[in-house]
Amino acid sequence: MIAGLIRAAAYVRRQVEGAHAQMQYPWWIVAWSVVAMLSCTVVAVAQRDALIPPGWYALAILAVAFPMLPEVALGRISPPALNAVIACGTVAVLLRTHVQYDFAPLVLALVVGEVASLSRVRISLGALGLAIVTVVGLGVGGGILWMYLVTIVAGWEIGFAMQWQLRLLQSERRRHAAQQTEAATAERQRIAREIHDVVAHSLSVTMLHVTGARRMLQTDRDVDEAVDALQDAERVGRQALAEIRRTVGLLGASGSGTRVLPGVADIADLVGTVRAAGVTVEYSPAGDLARVDPTVGLGLYRIAQESLTNVTKHAPGHGAIVCLHVTTTTARLEISNGTAGPVQPNGRTGSGVRGMHDRVEQLGGRLAAGPDECGWRVAAVIPLNGTT
Repeated sequence: MIAGLIRAAAYVRRQVEGAHAQMQYPWWIVAWSVVAMLSCTVVAVAQRDALIPPGWYALAILAVAFPMLPEVALGRISPPALNAVIACGTVAVLLRTHVQYDFAPLVLALVVGEVASLSRVRISLGALGLAIVTVVGLGVGGGILWMYLVTIVAGWEIGFAMQWQLRLLQSERRRHAAQQTEAATAERQRIAREIHDVVAHSLSVTMLHVTGARRMLQTDRDVDEAVDALQDAERVGRQALAEIRRTVGLLGASGSGTRVLPGVADIADLVGTVRAAGVTVEYSPAGDLARVDPTVGLGLYRIAQESLTNVTKHAPGHGAIVCLHVTTTTARLEISNGTAGPVQPNGRTGSGVRGMHDRVEQLGGRLAAGPDECGWRVAAVIPLNGTT
């Protein structure tokens, strides 16, 4: 028997939760409202000596419970306005017999509170007015009529406050979900930029090595130099794979591992890799590179990587000049080469330049990329230590 009651209670809970899922009220609030309403009705019937043995007043219990049956049996909410009309009619019948300290008006307070918590303000105010007319019209309570009216109004106020609070909570949840979506989108874009920079640079340098090896075999038949070029291409490819794995690891739950992301000190190695591919690159660092924090260092490294990738794709024979100047407040990186630069046939710069702009803006700096009197120049200025 006890197990049966537990299963029945669990079924009622699931049905009530399903019925009120649209408002997202906890099931126990709904259950408390149902129990309180039925209890007040039972007490009101007992005050009229119609409970044992059941008199025709006992039908009021069934009338009040009737709107609750679809919620428990079918998992559907009956219209709150209909509930208010049925409750007011039932209480009006009970109030035809006056008793001292009547519990019947408390049913109206609970019904009005439920309607206010589920319906629009106009509907809940209509239910409030109907309840007040029912109590005042039948002259209930004599000297304590004002107490019943205050209780009914308080029930409406509590229900309205619950709905208002719930709507604020739902609005906050939607805002939080939108922020999470925006943050996830920004993170995907950031990782996409990282992968783009790594893949574009590694493929460009690898293709230079492979092209050099092919030409050595075709023209000079120099197998040793061709093998060296292919080994360099293999090394660059392995480095790119390791960096891509580390970047994609940011998407996993376990993080990106223990290997440190490249920074400003790795720009020299980057320049060396491009030089090994046959591109002339001059690198001139100045200032204390230790002042640059890892986040800014990664941004400067990616900008240098993307710029040198564009050099290898668009002007491998012109070479490039890389200048890095670190002061106490800013880090300035400038890459220039003697060609028109990475401009697409439609006259727009590629996604790499847009990615550099986005990266620098996130770091609070500014970037200029475009043709000048000597060819193409990329200049980025990023503040250090939160300066502007």
